[in-house]
Amino acid sequence: MKVYFSLFVISFAIILFPVSDHENDISGVYVSKNPTFGEKTAIMYSQGYMNFLFLGVKDETLELRPDNTFTRTLNACKRGPVSDTGKWKKSGKTIILDFDTPEHENQSFTIYKKTRLYMVADMDIGEGETMPHLTLLEKQ
Repeated sequence: MKVYFSLFVISFAIILFPVSDHENDISGVYVSKNPTFGEKTAIMYSQGYMNFLFLGVKDETLELRPDNTFTRTLNACKRGPVSDTGKWKKSGKTIILDFDTPEHENQSFTIYKKTRLYMVADMDIGEGETMPHLTLLEKQ
């Protein structure tokens, strides 16, 4: 009788508190967002940047599918929308994008506040100078 009661309690607990698959929680469509001053400052200092972080909202969409494939669409000024595909994986608080095309290097986004992803990359500003650029995406 005690065994049946224990099994009942365990089954009831599993129904009430299902185990979630965090990779599936990450999947979804993310769209570029203009960061607030607080978000910019928090990300900038957490990454060790003490100088101005270049900001610019790009028309960017990243779709992470549960089967670990992705499509990243960037609306380039002169060419219009450009889409790239590949596979993604989660490693700790990082999402790593492995592109299908060889002209793209792997890129990684950091998970920020469960519904946002960000990436800081150096952007060429001319004359051999670069400046950190923040891309912030929010889950729709």
